[in-house]
Amino acid sequence: MGSHVKTFGGDARKLLNIIELVVTQTQGDEIIIDNNIVTEVVQSNIALYDKKGEQHYDIISAFIKSMRGSDPNGAVYWLARMIKGGEDPKFIARRMVILASEDIGNANPNALLLATSCFNAIDVIGMPESRIILSQTAVYLATSPKSNSTYMAIEAALV
Repeated sequence: MGSHVKTFGGDARKLLNIIELVVTQTQGDEIIIDNNIVTEVVQSNIALYDKKGEQHYDIISAFIKSMRGSDPNGAVYWLARMIKGGEDPKFIARRMVILASEDIGNANPNALLLATSCFNAIDVIGMPESRIILSQTAVYLATSPKSNSTYMAIEAALV
């Protein structure tokens, strides 16, 4: 893979999943992986998602890691995969509430308020419009400053 290949936000699992998709969907003895083939394969496979299997946990993990790593593009990508795959919006919103407190905490206390509002709003609004609320919240959390000091404090106090 040359230097022209786009990065994957530091998520090796994402890179390996995409390489696997490219290899399994490309015919021939020699496979040349470049931006064009990656874009084509990823766009045609965005809906692949098994909400009861291993991918369920891998993709929610990648979603959380994208937000934790301040990568809003990655967060929206993984969110779209889950939505297209039929994931329960409440499951996604619950995970964002946890992230807002655990990983953002007092660096931006409004993050918890927004994540909680998101959880409540999607219950009232329903799909497909809830996707907009989920996306807004994911981008906000991804771009928020991070601090896990309150998480670390309670963990230390419980020992």
